[in-house]
Amino acid sequence: MAPELTLPPQPILTRWGTWISAACYYANNFTKIKKIIQNLDEDSAAFIFANYSLLPSTITSLESRDLLLTDAVSTVNINNAISAICSISGNKGRVIKEKCEAVFAASKDFEIVKNLANIFSGNTNVTNHVDYEIMETVVRSHN
Repeated sequence: MAPELTLPPQPILTRWGTWISAACYYANNFTKIKKIIQNLDEDSAAFIFANYSLLPSTITSLESRDLLLTDAVSTVNINNAISAICSISGNKGRVIKEKCEAVFAASKDFEIVKNLANIFSGNTNVTNHVDYEIMETVVRSHN
């Protein structure tokens, strides 16, 4: 809708300059932002909230600097983020599910990460879709 529009600056509560920068951003881009909001109907807003409200907290948890691999995988699994995204019903859900499946089919890295987290947790139950040479190298370097 407005691909040239950059993300707005994030105001910081104790830094007034950041609030002024944000206000200037919205003033300079008011018409574009207004058009985007006007095109967002109530059903779309409700759909986004119902299906994606768990993502911000999950992403924030994963961005933690000192997060262990096992905790990161646990965070994704506990929130069922992947399955929640891929199980949305309806036409919009189908499109999103196809995109998710394409992303996961193109990269087996998350499967490797999950298996490594299992090994680090003492669980030797790993899936068959693993490059064991890579995992052995990582495990050896971890010890």
